[in-house]
Amino acid sequence: MFPLGVYKNNGYLMVSCNGGINQMGATICDMVAIARYLNVTLVVPERDKTSFWADPSEFQDIFYADHFITSLRDEIRILKKLPPRLKRRVERGNVYSMPPISWSDISYYHKQILPLIQKYKIVHLNKTDAGLANNGLPSDIQKLRCPSKFQRSKIYSSDRGVG
Repeated sequence: MFPLGVYKNNGYLMVSCNGGINQMGATICDMVAIARYLNVTLVVPERDKTSFWADPSEFQDIFYADHFITSLRDEIRILKKLPPRLKRRVERGNVYSMPPISWSDISYYHKQILPLIQKYKIVHLNKTDAGLANNGLPSDIQKLRCPSKFQRSKIYSSDRGVG
């Protein structure tokens, strides 16, 4: 792992979150920690619209995407969208897509997911409802999981004056 502020891009991680708002928030925090640990660029997560919840809203409908990106800019690189060349690969279905093994420790991501990212340049983790076991993580990675890093709900923030 590289020191904070030094960034090497090993590839791109796309994430589809399923579950309710709290489950999505926890998943997103896990994926931020994983992206930092693997030194990959995280694409703003998307909602899994095929899951049980069948909610049509997008990440930006629930979370402050710009705040999410800027609040973590010194830790990891986050893009709203893939660069056009890579987006075309995704549109053609030329991307490695898989559900991660639930509650895996960080070594799973290092040994299994990072080689896939290095090989395919883009990995799409779908159905990421329970991603990362929270034990044995280095403290600099553990702190990235904190959901207070980004404002969680536009409704919550505006209705209750939290901000």
